[in-house]
Amino acid sequence: MQEHLESKKAEKKAIPAAERKKIREEEAERVKKYTVATVDGKEERVGNFRIEPPALFLGRGEHPLMGKVKKRIWPEDITINIGPKDPVPECPIPGHKWGKVMHNKAVTWLAFWRDTITNGSKYVWLAADSKFKTVSDAAKFEKARKLHKYIEKIRKDYRRGWKSEDELVRQRSVALYLIDRLALRVGNEKGEDEADTVGCCSLRVEHLTFNDPDVVEFNFLGKDSIRYENSVKVERGAYLGLKKLAQKKKSSDDIFSRLTTSSLNEYLRSLMEGLTAKVFRTYNASLTLDRLLRQGGQQQNVNEQLVFYNKQNKEVAILCNHQRSLPKKHDEQMGKLSVKYEETIEWLRELERAAKEMKASRKDSADVTQWVRPKPDLKPNMTEEQRAAERRRASEAPLEKVAKRMKVDSVHLAIARVHDR
Repeated sequence: MQEHLESKKAEKKAIPAAERKKIREEEAERVKKYTVATVDGKEERVGNFRIEPPALFLGRGEHPLMGKVKKRIWPEDITINIGPKDPVPECPIPGHKWGKVMHNKAVTWLAFWRDTITNGSKYVWLAADSKFKTVSDAAKFEKARKLHKYIEKIRKDYRRGWKSEDELVRQRSVALYLIDRLALRVGNEKGEDEADTVGCCSLRVEHLTFNDPDVVEFNFLGKDSIRYENSVKVERGAYLGLKKLAQKKKSSDDIFSRLTTSSLNEYLRSLMEGLTAKVFRTYNASLTLDRLLRQGGQQQNVNEQLVFYNKQNKEVAILCNHQRSLPKKHDEQMGKLSVKYEETIEWLRELERAAKEMKASRKDSADVTQWVRPKPDLKPNMTEEQRAAERRRASEAPLEKVAKRMKVDSVHLAIARVHDR
């Protein structure tokens, strides 16, 4: 199977560029009708419209279901969501029909089906630049702006809670500090058939190391099995509270044993309408980026501005632990970039050398034109080629430098005559 796939890949690479372009254009035209949806009379781009083919399930990290076979999804497995007066889209596979047709105006998905392994729902959504998505994003950031009015009160509240006699209050206060200070995800309960990823509320004793007086080391698998490693200095009250919660517990025990995501979010909603733990990440990420961008000087051009922005954006990504696995061809691509970089540096050196030679040549030409006069009586019987040969012998300069405008063969002959004299 692998040999077959490799041969197919080689065949594709062998196709001429013009033909590949034509194939891409034909494919784009074929699927065009699946890439657009009409919503409230306006065309919106569709985000994902392809269903994964049958394959072995990989998952992220050490997923317990890794290696199971993902079965083929048929039209009968799919529910589509359209307007009540809209015609039902034609099923692309002859002899099949859609499993169910809905007219639900309260949701923004266009179709869904069940994953054959996890039994979770998979959806077809509108693209990120659609009206629904942009409105949703705007609401998310507006909620973060609203949090700014409440944040100091909330921080005073959770700092008081570190010393509470009520263990639930202590757990909630310390957890809220970590979510606010480190932009940790809140974390959800996991089933046995899910990867062992962790968030704040599901931290275990084994994920923390305490270094007195106030440094805590975190080491756990976060969302998408991306490892979170961070050694951070925390406030003394939070440090003592966290250390106390970890005492007399086994390494596999939960730090926040009495706290759940739902109870934490319920408490937050009592402080501000619509507030959840997730809003803290948006708030702190936005505030951090704003602060970093204000620190920048005046960038001279667009490229400098882009480099500066990407550098600051990276700092926000580090705060939120936004990472992704390196592509398979990352090392190969970096190698090509290194070669290109070295070639560019060498090219610049060549330009510098050429510039120096041109400058010297220009100066020499100016000096000769202004001051040097021919001496007609010294060697009246010498030809121009012989004079060039004489100058070349006296200076040992490369022949091409002193006889640029002459035929080299003629000068070589003149050199021979000079030697014979």
